[in-house]
Parts: sequence; C-alpha cells; structure tokens
Amino acid sequence: MASASEALQKAARSPRVRPHTDADRIALLPRTTADVDVESVSLRYLTSAGIRAGVRLRPAQARALEALRVHGGLLGPIGTGHGKSLITLLAGSAAGAQRPLLLIPANMRVPLTNERTKFSEHWKLTPNLKVVSYSELSIERGASLLEEYAPDLIIADEAHNLRHLTSARTKRLIRYFQENPEVRFAALSGTLTARSVKDYAHLAELALRDGSPLPLERFDLEGWSRLIDADQEPQPSDWLLFQALLPQWRNLGAERRVLARKAFSERLNATPGVVATSDASVGASLLYEEIAVPYCETTRKHIKELEKVWARPDGEELPDAMSVARVGKQLSAGFYYRWVWPDGIPDMDWLTARNRWNAWVRSTLLRGNPDLDSPLRIRNALEAGRLVDNRGIALLRTWQGQEQKPEPAVEPVWFSDVLIRRAVEWAVSKLEDGTGGIVWYYDRAVGERLAQYGLPLYDAERDAPVTWDEAPVFAASITAHGTGKNLQPWAHNLVLSWPASGSTAEQLISRTHRAGQQADEVYVDYVAHTRYLKHALFQSQRDARYIENSLGTPQRLCYGSWVNGPVDDEELPTRPEA
Repeated sequence: MASASEALQKAARSPRVRPHTDADRIALLPRTTADVDVESVSLRYLTSAGIRAGVRLRPAQARALEALRVHGGLLGPIGTGHGKSLITLLAGSAAGAQRPLLLIPANMRVPLTNERTKFSEHWKLTPNLKVVSYSELSIERGASLLEEYAPDLIIADEAHNLRHLTSARTKRLIRYFQENPEVRFAALSGTLTARSVKDYAHLAELALRDGSPLPLERFDLEGWSRLIDADQEPQPSDWLLFQALLPQWRNLGAERRVLARKAFSERLNATPGVVATSDASVGASLLYEEIAVPYCETTRKHIKELEKVWARPDGEELPDAMSVARVGKQLSAGFYYRWVWPDGIPDMDWLTARNRWNAWVRSTLLRGNPDLDSPLRIRNALEAGRLVDNRGIALLRTWQGQEQKPEPAVEPVWFSDVLIRRAVEWAVSKLEDGTGGIVWYYDRAVGERLAQYGLPLYDAERDAPVTWDEAPVFAASITAHGTGKNLQPWAHNLVLSWPASGSTAEQLISRTHRAGQQADEVYVDYVAHTRYLKHALFQSQRDARYIENSLGTPQRLCYGSWVNGPVDDEELPTRPEA
C-alpha cells in the first residue's frame, strides 16, 4: 500500500481540472445535502434549563448554525417563520467569534430585544453581540463604526438592506472586508433578491469567497443576470457563460430559461455554506381577494389628465414613468401632494426651471435610447458632452442655478374619500365580526386620513401592537411595519397600495402569514380599481415567480389562492398624448 506521502506526491503530479469561466468554477464546487442532526446541534447551544424543557432548534436553524461553524460563512435565503432571529443570536457562538456584530433594520430593535429576553433562559446566546442598525451604518458617523469596533464576524439580518452596491452602508461594509479579509460574514433574508441575481452576488462573495455559487467576475455576472433575472433579455453569448451548468442549452427551445433558473437553483442550494428553505412553515391557508371600491368620477378625471400630460394636478411636471406610477397610486387613493410655499408666495424661478428641465428629460426618455434610460444618465451624458443638445444644456444650466435652494414642503390635497371610507368600512366589519384586521398603507397622508376617521394609527413613530387586545383593528405603515414584525395574532389584511416589488410584498404578507398563526386561513384583501394598482400587483407576481424559480424558495404570491383569478398586466402609458 502506498504511503501517505507517496499518495500526495502522485496527486501533485496529476493534472488538475482548471476552470476556464466562473461557471466552470461554480460547477466544480462541492455539493452538500440538507441533512443535519438537529438533536446534537441543539445540545451544543442549549442551557441546562433548555435541555430540561426539551426545546430544540428548527431544522433550518440547525443547518444554518452548522454551515457557519463548518464553513466559516453563511448565505441564508431563509423564509419567514423559520426562526432567523435565534440564528443571529447564536451565530457568534457557532463561529467562535470574539467581537460579533449584528446588523438589523432600525424598526427591529424592540422585537429583537423581546426575542433575546425570550430565548435567554433556554439558549446560550452570544453574550458579546453588538447590535447596529443599517441606518446607523449609513449616516456620516457610521463611516468609522466598523473600524472602531473591529468585528471578526458580521451577521446581516434582513440582508436585502445591503442589496444596492451604490449605497453608503454597502460601500462601507465591502471596504471593511477588503481591508480585513479574515473577517467572516453571514447574510440572512427571506427576500434576498428582488429582481436580479446582482442583488446578492456581492453578499455571496463576502460570505463564501471563492466558494460563491455566483460569478465573481463582473462580465460573467452580467451575462448570468440577463439569463436568470425577472426583467432581462439574454444575448446569445450569455449562454456560453452558463453552459457548464446547462450543457444541453443548444438543444432546448423556449423552455431553456426556465431550465436555466432551475439549474441555478439546484446548484445554489447544494453549495456548502448556503442554507435555503424550500418548505412552507405555516399551516394556515392564504387567500387573496380584490375588494370593490365605489366609482369616483373625480379620480378618473385626474388619472386621465395625468396620463395625458404627465403632471400632477398642481402642474408639477413628472420626468419619468416611475414618477407617473407613484402619483397614479396616490390619485387612486384620492389625493395628491402640492408645494407649500413660505408666506404663500411661489418661487417662480425655481418652479419654472424645475418643470422645464423635467419636461425636457421626459421627452428625451421617450426617444427610447437605451443609454439614456434614466434622468441621472441623461444629466451625466449632457455634463460629459456625450449628449449634445443645446436646449437641454441651456435648461440644465438654468436648473443648476436654482437646484441648491431648499425644496419646499408638500401637503396632501384630498379630492375624494371614497377609498378611505371603503377601508374604514372594511375595518368596522372586521371589528364587528370579532376577527379584527390590519389596514396597510404606504403614503403618510393616507395613514393620517385613516386616523381622522378614528382608526388607530401605527406609523414610524409608534411601534406595532403585540397582542390582539391592544388594537383589534388598526392602520399600519408598510414602510415602518412591513418587515421584521410578528403580527400573527391578526389574520385579516387590507392592502391599500400594493407594492410593485415581489420581495416587499412577500415581507408584508409574512407579517401575519407566519409560524404561530392560529387561524386556519389568512386573508389578504386588496384594492385594484386603477391600472396603476393593477400594474403593481402584476409586477410583484412576476418578481415572485423569478424568486421562486431561481432560489427554490416558495413565495406566498405564488402558492396562495387568488379568489378573483390571476392578475393580467395593464401597461402604463408610454408617452403623454399630444
């Protein structure tokens, strides 16, 4: 029998398979299974009281802690209801970290404090865990926060808050890892991606380094993005960048993008250090139903005028379709915003320069140049001389002379309470039948209007109730309470402004459709009486299908039952009428 040294020498002489593309590297990564001994992993972190009480980790929790302990990093697209909070509180112990740091959204501080108190009796929580909010990392004094504490493990809960590479928080995090490559990273989120693999490729690299199941080279990542993403169209050459995972792509027809997503999902979920959930953790059924809203002629007229001239009712010019959609959803609720001028005197120089610049930007966008597809890209092209347009240059110079002035405040102008009264009627019916419910809103003006009608209001300044008795029915801000809150005492929801993002919608719905829900059914009622609300609904469903296919994580928008049937796309107007 050959000795160990002889075997090593033979292996060194043997030719090695070297990856030629990122896809080759990814295809050659080891594969792991979801099997883990939950009992033995649980005992590693239980206190004596916990052992006596017979509590145990959930399978996803055990897998995540083992992945972090064994592989030194964790990429965790773990759905709501699988216990991410306990994972984050035990992660420092699993990794043997001396200075672990946990990043969370600011609105999760109170829930996390409650969770630490609840778990402390049964679990050996990391005693030296420092908790920092993403907003703290974003502000000016957050620039030196990481360097001063010098964490050796960073845990990012709701890691989709680090999705954007251009944000200050993400730049600071990446810079810290570049300067301290030995630091380990764990990223957890039930909505790791919104519409692109680029949302989390950098997080996968920070967590798993060369073991990332996503391309490390930017060129390759762009090609994968066009193949897999929700709103992209692939180029023929992109398939060459992916063929190590789908060798038979040349022989496939229209179904090959679906198969590409499936191949990627399987590779992702078998990668060491990746822990994704694929089972539904909630026993309650999930039902969606559109509720009728009475017809309002004033709302119809304002929306028709918006689509004709791309301007708010107060005359403010809107530069792009995104702005039109935002105002369209506000008009759908029965209001719009207008400027509030000091002493009631408009600054006509500022207003005229802004409106004329926005109108020119809008007309440029409508030409359909792919290199000029946003107001910022148009402005950058003008300033760099790549776009030569004398009128545009003149308008930009005029606006540059005014844009440093402080923007005036805005106030809502209500022209119809039809939707508000319908929402209050819904809330009263839930109160009377004893079920209770939550009215979800987006714009602050809508929340304040609901409060004027007597509905308890929970916005950014007031934390959501914990028990049903505190507020059987109430209005809640999607921005403030649509993530990180445990609202399973309620099983009825009414969404007044449906999120256009599938990941945002998933987070919102999982506030009540989550582990611990005692009702047999969770109801998500919604309004869709205008094309702007219908389009947001359609876009969120499209996003959900991409997320489910690419991550293998079931999405509530996909497996819930739609009482009114599937939603059809209604395109927003592409240009104002002449």
